[in-house]
Amino acid sequence: MNDGICSNDRDKFSLSTVAHCTRVMKSSSSSHYKLDAMGSDKRSMCRVLAQPTLKSQAYTVSAELLNQAGWQGINSGHLGLLFNARDENNFDFVYFRPHSAGGCYQTGFMKSGNLNFIESKACPKGPPKGGVWFQVSVKAHDQDAQIYFNGDLVTTIKTHHTLQARAGVFTFHGYQNVVLFRNFQIDPQLYVSKRCARTVEFPGYVKLDADHGSWPKDGFCQVSYLNGCGTGNYQISVDMYNFIGRDGVNFGHLGVFFNAEDGENYDFVYFRLHSVRSCFQTGYVYKAEPKFDGAKSSTCPAGPPKGAEWFSVKVTVSTALPAGKVNVYLNDNLVTSWNPRYVVKSHGGVLVANGYKNVAYFRNFRIF
Repeated sequence: MNDGICSNDRDKFSLSTVAHCTRVMKSSSSSHYKLDAMGSDKRSMCRVLAQPTLKSQAYTVSAELLNQAGWQGINSGHLGLLFNARDENNFDFVYFRPHSAGGCYQTGFMKSGNLNFIESKACPKGPPKGGVWFQVSVKAHDQDAQIYFNGDLVTTIKTHHTLQARAGVFTFHGYQNVVLFRNFQIDPQLYVSKRCARTVEFPGYVKLDADHGSWPKDGFCQVSYLNGCGTGNYQISVDMYNFIGRDGVNFGHLGVFFNAEDGENYDFVYFRLHSVRSCFQTGYVYKAEPKFDGAKSSTCPAGPPKGAEWFSVKVTVSTALPAGKVNVYLNDNLVTSWNPRYVVKSHGGVLVANGYKNVAYFRNFRIF
C-alpha cells in the first residue's frame, strides 16, 4: 500500500440490514441508534449490520455501547459487536454482560442462523456499567481477533469465519433489553510499517524492532497510521516502552511523528532515555532523511523516561498560529512547544531510530 495516501476506507455506520428486532430507532440528532429486543426467545438475536465494505483485509471494528434497560434494570443485559459477517446469519461475535463479573464477556459465532457459544470469562477491570457509554473494539486479522473493552485487551480468539470487513451491533431477546450504540466505525487497515527490522503485533501492544542499519543513514523504523488526514487541530497520544537499546534498557530514541505528507516527509519528536540534558529532540524528515535545522533539544521537567516502563506521550497540533503550534507532553507534563515545519495535517505514527539496537513497544495509539 502506498503510505503517501491517507486512507479513506474508514466506514461510519450506514444501516443495511436489520434482523429480528422489535424496533430500531435512530436519534433525531443522528448521534446514536437504539435497539429494542422485547421477544421471549432467549436464543433470538436482534442485530443490525453496516453496509458491506469492498475490501476483506485486516481491520478494526469499534463502537460505543450503552445498556439502557434489562430484565433486572440497567445493570442487566447482553450487548456486543458482530464481525466477519458474510450476511445476517453467518458471523463471529462478542457481547458483554453488565450483570456478571465472572462472565463479563461471551464469544461465539452464528452459522446458518444457529448460535454457538465459545468462551466466557471475567474482564480485567470488571463488567461495563449500565447507563454508561463504553467502547468495544475488535481487531480482526487472518483467523485471529483481539477483543478490547475500554482500551483494555479482554481476550484473543480464533475466529470461526474467514476475514470479512463487515460488522454490526446486537442484543438478545428474552431479557427485555434496550441498548444504544454510537460512533460505529470500521478501519480496514490500521497502519503500515517502514524501515523496521520487524514489526510484530502482540495482544495489547506492537513491537518495533529497529536493531539494524546505522544512524542517520537508515533513518527511522516507523509505523504510519492510516486514519486521520484532516487539516484542523488534532492530538496524538500513545504509550511507549523501551525494551532494549545499544547500552541497555535505559538507552534509546523513540517518539512520534505527525503532519505527515507521506512516509518520507513529516515532523517528529523523540525522547532519549539515556540523556538528562537532551531528553527530547524535535526535528523533521525530508525525503526520508532526518533534519535538525531549527530543531530543539533540552531537559524534560521530570527527567527522561525510564527503560522497561510504560510512559505516555501526547502531541497537540494547533492552527492557532499561522505557522501552526505544537505542544509535546511526557507523562502529562508539558515538555516543549514550537512551530512545525509542515502544514498541519492529522496523519502520523510512531518511530524508533535505526542504528542503536533499539527494540521498543507501543500501545493505545490515538489520533483525534
